[in-house]
Amino acid sequence: MKKSWILLVSLIWFLSACGDNLKKENDSLKEEVIAIHDEVMPLMGDLKNYQKQVEKRISQADSLGISPEEVADLKVMAGDLGNSFEGMFVWMRQFKSSYDDMTDEQVRDYLLEQKILVEKVNADIKKSMDRYEAKFGEK
Repeated sequence: MKKSWILLVSLIWFLSACGDNLKKENDSLKEEVIAIHDEVMPLMGDLKNYQKQVEKRISQADSLGISPEEVADLKVMAGDLGNSFEGMFVWMRQFKSSYDDMTDEQVRDYLLEQKILVEKVNADIKKSMDRYEAKFGEK
């Protein structure tokens, strides 16, 4: 009986230690997700401004002598800039910051999924801004 009791206490201690480690890993993972978001969030104003500038050029295409091929390229660029902008807000609206109804394992899986999603948002924003800056020489 004494061995069973010691085994049970040891098992409970081990499982609680594992739970603490998973909670710490989840906290770290959440910080990574937020850091990825925070890297590009300050760029949102520039991103929207770039989109407006491209749309302005499209609307003035005739007076600026912009070819139909160039207009088509600008429309793609404006769409990419707009989609990147919207992608950030779509991600932010669906991101959960409270996990009371989830197990530690579910939280880890959720945060890993969110990391993938926010990495894509981050990459899309940078790619669309880089394309604009390369074309128009702005930074």
